Amino acid sequence: MRKHVDFEPAAFTELAQGPVTRPGYAARISALGPVAYWRSRDGAALLPDTSGHGHDGAILSGTVTATEGTLFRDADPGVSLSQARIEVPTHPTLSGFDDFTLAFWARLPSLAGVQAIVGVLNVVNSQASWQAILWEAMGGVALRLSTDGATLTNNVVVIPSTSITLNQWHHYIFRRQGNTVDAILDGDLIDTATYAGTLYAAPEPLEIGVRQASLNHLTGDLDEITLFDTALADATIAELDALGRGRFINPG
Repeated sequence: MRKHVDFEPAAFTELAQGPVTRPGYAARISALGPVAYWRSRDGAALLPDTSGHGHDGAILSGTVTATEGTLFRDADPGVSLSQARIEVPTHPTLSGFDDFTLAFWARLPSLAGVQAIVGVLNVVNSQASWQAILWEAMGGVALRLSTDGATLTNNVVVIPSTSITLNQWHHYIFRRQGNTVDAILDGDLIDTATYAGTLYAAPEPLEIGVRQASLNHLTGDLDEITLFDTALADATIAELDALGRGRFINPG
């Protein structure tokens, strides 16, 4: 059964009174202190990290073009990927954590095959930490985790294909708090599981839209890719979902 992540009480009051101006989605994300925050393409060769931590993604191959993003009244576009390879240099803060939250918006034209979204993972070298991936055989968008680099759990939690509408923006969140892992789609808790142990600190680059440089390319649009080394609270997730969906006037 789908369980909605509850809004904070103030949000209900604001919704009842009509649209109000609040800090924009990007400003709220930045205030929460993410490890990395990839917003939009900067020129032809870079997906900049706007968190201030310098985890810029180099566009090494394929096609990455600007596309209308998901945010209401936001000037920064999303990115449309086709056979793209985006690589963020290896850094210890991008894996090896306990609690974490991965959030992104995606608009997918197909749910077929295997399509890598974002992660730090190289199974050939037994250097796996975490990855969000669209995998038809797993039934949807899954979170893969490893505590030793070699033993990989492929479907810790899964957002099923039946919950995803093609060619429509959806808000995906994977969160781990203690030993509990949650999959949240558009503010609804879709799946939950238990997973123990510190994630492996893989000495591998973070990849967006591809796995191991040339495998499982993603075809589709991404926006507002964000990584936290903390577990965001339910109320915060609900607030971000509301901001991202234009339930409030969003100045960006």
